[in-house]
Amino acid sequence: MLAYYYQEGINVNINYEESLKWYLESVNNGNTTAMVNLGYLYGNGIGVEKDLTKAFELNLKAANSGDSAGMFNVGKKYEMGIGIAKDTLKANYWLEKSKLSKGI
Repeated sequence: MLAYYYQEGINVNINYEESLKWYLESVNNGNTTAMVNLGYLYGNGIGVEKDLTKAFELNLKAANSGDSAGMFNVGKKYEMGIGIAKDTLKANYWLEKSKLSKGI
């Protein structure tokens, strides 16, 4: 994924602006990995202003599209109250759904 290459500086100079551009295009095309990765950037303020709510929303979008990493991240965010109010029931739901989606 081109966005990740710019994010990490793989065969190119690190360029968060380019990374963000390509992540947004991928997210708009329904790429769930891009949703999770962009959520990571927002959650940690890497190349963008830190926004825990936006990070949660991106992971939830990925989770609702069947992405197991998104499901896990949403579960952990509900469990710890990061970007969303703590909710043990929702945390358990998403963590179990993630586990089942991986066939564990």
